[in-house]
Amino acid sequence: TPAMIHHQLSLTQERLSNPSNVHPLFTSGKCQWIGCETHCQTFHGFLHHLQRDHQLSERSAAQTKVQMQMVDQLEKQVVKEKARLVAMVEHLKASEAEQRFHREKFEP
Repeated sequence: TPAMIHHQLSLTQERLSNPSNVHPLFTSGKCQWIGCETHCQTFHGFLHHLQRDHQLSERSAAQTKVQMQMVDQLEKQVVKEKARLVAMVEHLKASEAEQRFHREKFEP
């Protein structure tokens, strides 16, 4: 929604005003905007690039939507993987308990 995008923009501008913060869109001298990867020599150069090349537009909104869908898919995958991990741990605990029971019952 436009209100959500404007809220995110204001939060981003807040973060950008304090260059001591690590910026998630600037890593190893490159812009990490989806589909961009422009090299920037300095953080200031990155900020200039960001303001110049990634303004609110239909294209940037579509790129943001793609990123949201990717994050949503990754979050769903994390839920599945956590459930798998829990099932594996529960199985191992039950197996350990069963082994302990058999040792105590059948070994002198």
